[in-house]
Amino acid sequence: MKKITSLILTSILSVAATQAADFDKVVMVGSYASYDELLSTGDDDERAAAEWFNEYGGKYISTAEIADGTADLSNYQAIWIAIDRVVAQPFEQATTADYIASFRNNCLGGEKGFLNETVKTAITDFYKNGGNLLLTNHACILLKDFGRIDRDPENVTFAEGVDNQDIIDVNVVLGTWADAPQTFDRSNDPLFDGITMETAQRPNGKEYKVFHMTGPGWKEDHNCFWHLDDAYDGDATGNGDVNHYQGLYSQWQVTPLGMWPHIEDYYGGAIARWDANDTYQGKCITIGIACYEWNQNNTTNPYQGNIERLTYNALNELSPDGTGAAVETIEEAEEIVGTTYYTLQGIEIKDPSQNGLYIRKQTTKSGKTIVEKIMLDAE
Repeated sequence: MKKITSLILTSILSVAATQAADFDKVVMVGSYASYDELLSTGDDDERAAAEWFNEYGGKYISTAEIADGTADLSNYQAIWIAIDRVVAQPFEQATTADYIASFRNNCLGGEKGFLNETVKTAITDFYKNGGNLLLTNHACILLKDFGRIDRDPENVTFAEGVDNQDIIDVNVVLGTWADAPQTFDRSNDPLFDGITMETAQRPNGKEYKVFHMTGPGWKEDHNCFWHLDDAYDGDATGNGDVNHYQGLYSQWQVTPLGMWPHIEDYYGGAIARWDANDTYQGKCITIGIACYEWNQNNTTNPYQGNIERLTYNALNELSPDGTGAAVETIEEAEEIVGTTYYTLQGIEIKDPSQNGLYIRKQTTKSGKTIVEKIMLDAE
């Protein structure tokens, strides 16, 4: 017989199931004509993100409605733009710039899409006048179109993806190589509130912190972010220059918060916060790391709750009062009707026979989901 000897409430807790939020001042904007069209014809990751947002009562409006003047952005405090697309190679030997050009031509909604002058001006003015933006995946490219930065992201990928058995993490500690002059630990940033970090160690003995984002299964590997290693005052100071890293804030008001786990220097901000400046009075959060993938196609991501929690925290921060709603737990009396166990690698275990740490997924009678790490002990 097994008993639970320790229960660790973890970052993989399903936010949609355990939190109540009111995002009536946050809107998702997309180039699909309607929410129903997004669900029926949209990309699977964009569809999954929209469905999650809809569970909070979040509203979707189309760029066509902005172009036609039937949608008024002044009713909102924050806009979420979620774009995640596969882009075919435009031609042989295509460069990153060629792929981005193809993305702009084919994935932004045409004459009433994001590059329609009325739409682009409306969102840019919204942002300049104090409205906030959440740009996820390939939507990060739009930060240039809105004028907030004068360059496209340097690290952008659009591939179809592969089946991959790795667990992919986000690292939140920058500057951990042997002779790094300074380490920047972002684990306590509000964007990561409620997300459980795990400590890892470099071969040089320095520690860093990660959290899981995607488990074994299909991965599209869609990165979209800036590393800006030649951007600070036009000086190619490089990824290892702490002055360059700190200078990014004085020049761009951007704080890199998360990166791939193998990166030891100050390479860039796969997850970043762009604070207000004299021209753009709103705040922007960009999440352009590939493991931010809303739907893994051929499997259930055991770490889906981290994607949800990260998004919830971002929208929370960008909402009118910056706090959002309080966290609610599922009532203890609610009946559990299904339980599944997984290893930490995401492999389903029918009946755990070994002592140790597992992921347990429970479904309640009302359809809510509880996912948590538990320690099982034999009696």
